[in-house]
Amino acid sequence: MLLLVRHGLSQANYCQWLLDDGGLGFYGLTEPVEDDWHRKLLNLNPERDPGLMPLGAEQAKEGGRFLVKWLFEQNLSLGAVAVSPFKRTIQTASYMLAETEYAGKVILDPLAREIYAGSEFDQGSPRSQVMRLIESGSLFNPDRFDVSALDQEIWFSEKLETYKGTEERADTFLKKYAEIIISAKDVLLCVSHAGIIRKITGYVKDIMNCDIIVYDPEGPGKRIFRPSYETRHQCLPGAPEELML
Repeated sequence: MLLLVRHGLSQANYCQWLLDDGGLGFYGLTEPVEDDWHRKLLNLNPERDPGLMPLGAEQAKEGGRFLVKWLFEQNLSLGAVAVSPFKRTIQTASYMLAETEYAGKVILDPLAREIYAGSEFDQGSPRSQVMRLIESGSLFNPDRFDVSALDQEIWFSEKLETYKGTEERADTFLKKYAEIIISAKDVLLCVSHAGIIRKITGYVKDIMNCDIIVYDPEGPGKRIFRPSYETRHQCLPGAPEELML
């Protein structure tokens, strides 16, 4: 079986959300105020490979707790984990898995990367930068990560990905992990991005941060988990330095 998870709320997601009318209205803001830190936030250019917001970490932890409960109820076990080599997905997987007893490797797989359609946030970081994140020790033990698929410094495409190319990548992903996907007892957890999750699963509805989608080879995927958004106001940090984890 295959479960796919969209990463938790990232810095880029949050800045975009605040810039939307709904985001500003939620906080009673009409426009940034001069010298107010909200102005600094809205003028902020998130880094090319943005990490999670504090709420994104909480979403991932909640998703991890749900995963443990769901696997127990379904009498299934977590057999393997594949993760897009982006900062936000690596952090999401780390927070989720910290809630579980999973002791296997975390495979960083470029096949699970986001569709690159021109946004610098969806392209990825060089291998050396990914390694610095892993080796910082702030996530899992570095030995837990399998980085063999990142066989070049620039492992991602610098060209826009075509529709056909995306379809082929999704198909290659399913073939690569076919054995565990068809298993009756083991589950492959893939932490990825909304665009490629839709391609892999055929799920056509909105995929929000930390939604968990089940892949069904016989039909469209279905959502089995969505974090509780009653606490979404908690994603407003108290100071600019708290923007990222």
